Amino acid sequence: MPEYLNKTLISLIPKCIGPETLSQFRPISLCNTVYKVVTKIIVNRIRPLLSNLVSPFQAAFVPGRRGVDNVIIAQELIHSLHKKKGRKGQFILKVDLEKAYDRLEWSFIREVLLFFNFPSSWRFLNPLGVLDRVICYLPIYLSSAWNILALRSLMLALIRVGNLLKPLGVVLHSLIYFLDDLLLCAEASTSCCHTIARVLADFCSHSRQKINLAKSKAFFSPNVTPHMRHHLCDILGVSSTPDLGKYLGFPLRIHGRNARDFRFIVEKVQAKLSSWKSKLLSPAGRVVLIQAVTSAIPAYYMQNAALPSSICSELDKLNRNFLWGSSEDRKKMHMVGWDKICQPKKDGGLGLYSSKPRNLALLAKLNWRLIDEKDSLWAKTLLAKYCPSGPLEFKEVLRKSGSSNWKGLKMGNDVFLKGIRWVVSNGHSVSFWHDIWVGNRALREVIHSPIPPFEESFCVVDVIEGVGVWDFSKISFTLPKTFVTLLGLLVCAPLAIRRIALLGILLMEGLILVRLII
Repeated sequence: MPEYLNKTLISLIPKCIGPETLSQFRPISLCNTVYKVVTKIIVNRIRPLLSNLVSPFQAAFVPGRRGVDNVIIAQELIHSLHKKKGRKGQFILKVDLEKAYDRLEWSFIREVLLFFNFPSSWRFLNPLGVLDRVICYLPIYLSSAWNILALRSLMLALIRVGNLLKPLGVVLHSLIYFLDDLLLCAEASTSCCHTIARVLADFCSHSRQKINLAKSKAFFSPNVTPHMRHHLCDILGVSSTPDLGKYLGFPLRIHGRNARDFRFIVEKVQAKLSSWKSKLLSPAGRVVLIQAVTSAIPAYYMQNAALPSSICSELDKLNRNFLWGSSEDRKKMHMVGWDKICQPKKDGGLGLYSSKPRNLALLAKLNWRLIDEKDSLWAKTLLAKYCPSGPLEFKEVLRKSGSSNWKGLKMGNDVFLKGIRWVVSNGHSVSFWHDIWVGNRALREVIHSPIPPFEESFCVVDVIEGVGVWDFSKISFTLPKTFVTLLGLLVCAPLAIRRIALLGILLMEGLILVRLII
């Protein structure tokens, strides 16, 4: 690759109003088109390998992983840490890396590639060649090296991990990170803090990174004394805080469903709309802006949290007023109701989203992901903490209190259950009356007569006599003919090996999602 193709212009974008120092600017590289094409090719070659190379604690740039997964884990750790009791205290250290992209050394990248057994054609080319084409994956190398150093100390028992979920399962959390945002959970002891400080120093020495001690914070469990907190913070060189603030934009600690915790979402939308004057845009332009900006911002935070009704109402009000050109100074008549506007275009609406139904749809999707991705780290965390018997026993523990994530799952569970279908094999796990496994409705919804108590608990297997043969004599009344016809088309075997399959048909955000879980 010719050297001149790698030349680029650097633009400095101010981070704040009236910047005075170089650190208050964000450097942006303006690369040429050929460079971007080559980079895309190289990145596509690396992408299939990432899930095997990158630790499950890192969620950035890895196909199949999302940033919200790390947020869920972090919020669960904070929630458990806040309720920690006993003699041994624990803490979470939030580490901020200063200019992580700019400080990384090429020699350090080569060492990481060598550790992952990349071929020499990748490892020993001049930095103006291949290595700079994978610049977008620098955080992966950074986090991988940190993971190697930290896990090495864990294996040597130098760091006693603050595993808050160990009594409930086998989930072990030592660290989670997304790009350069690092959270480390450990026991609140002098030896652990000395080891962490040494590992951080080794990491910075190898990678030329620098930890911003002013922004790095430590959050301690309530059973750690103030004197011990001060001592441990002196070892780490950071300050203690009662609230770690936000992680990837999400508040780490949420006090129930208090509207104050989510007020920042309304402020973000207001800030976006204030920079646009509705009178300068056509009605079609306002619709596009609402779809692309003001609806996308709340959707990011709706993925795992049930927003209070007051916040949803304020968000809808902002969108309504902007659509019709209303403001606090000048009110305009809304010619069409908001419910009609939020209908699909084929039904005469504009295809916009009402906040509350969309929040429920995204929480229903989180329920689906909990079953579909039950082997992922975030799902194991929730299941170990709230539902150790497995995701299919979800209904038995819905009344259990928990974190904001668990409350969000409960809020979306009803919508989720209405959008799933059970594909029966042997019928041992499917309720004959209450699950949707034949037709589009549960059998109990079409039976208006009272059902004897002993029949309420019937599973499908209880009315199967043989392969494809149904024994309706166990039921005290006659089923509708339409259902009997549908049952005759099903072939169920009580001794089949495959237990059950779950077919999800979820209508959300204008898309039909059909997935099958075996």
